[in-house]
Amino acid sequence: MGVVTIEKLLHWAFVEQMPTPDQGAMMSVCGFGPWSALGTRVDSSPSGNGMWWVTGEVDPDAVTVVNAVAALDSLMVREDDSHDIMAGWPDFGALGEEQVAKAWSLLTIPADEGRLALKAPLSALVRRVAVLETWPVWECGEPRVDVAKVEGKPAWFRKISQPVEWSADGKAMRWVEVEVDGRNKISRRPYDGAYRKFILTPDVSGALARRIEYGLTHAALTRLAEDLDGLGGRKILPPMCSSMPWASGAKNLQVGA
Repeated sequence: MGVVTIEKLLHWAFVEQMPTPDQGAMMSVCGFGPWSALGTRVDSSPSGNGMWWVTGEVDPDAVTVVNAVAALDSLMVREDDSHDIMAGWPDFGALGEEQVAKAWSLLTIPADEGRLALKAPLSALVRRVAVLETWPVWECGEPRVDVAKVEGKPAWFRKISQPVEWSADGKAMRWVEVEVDGRNKISRRPYDGAYRKFILTPDVSGALARRIEYGLTHAALTRLAEDLDGLGGRKILPPMCSSMPWASGAKNLQVGA
């Protein structure tokens, strides 16, 4: 039985086996060639049923791999506290939680049962590894806690109640609390009860989103290695790299139905 890593199997299937766009039309496989991983449409004739007509001697095992990658897009993802995208940094408390939540919101939309649906296909992350043999960039400098500023100066804030619903005779019926400027523009001093706000700087939510993509890529490749193990008499090894290279004691994100 041959032994191959899941990365090498994917590269073989998508790069070495998938026909190039100029090879005409003879047979069909579900999915796309390597150019789709780069966001480029393959210039060949669609069959009209979601499949692309391609030509050449394609190994059936490669078609199985391509279909397994496409099937990933039917899966949901869930945030796992054990997969800490801020591991290795100090505990920033609520400020860190805000950055993590923002990072997830950049990539996902809510789905059923507390799970998340990715805005972009999971298969696209896998195809990028297959074709370019590169993973999402996870490196990010540690942020620092800083006071929120306006025009370069520390800002003040306060909360006030504002009416949002009125009766027919004009009386306020419902109020909400809103945050407004806490500095008196006339005296240029803060109002009683005004407070400072602290933020993480720089904003690292975009970098944390790439760490999530890294973790999802690792989870997807691990699942593929399990599902495809034994294909064509091959022993398929999962990714050799850590699922959290920014920290020790790494644990994996999970993808599943």
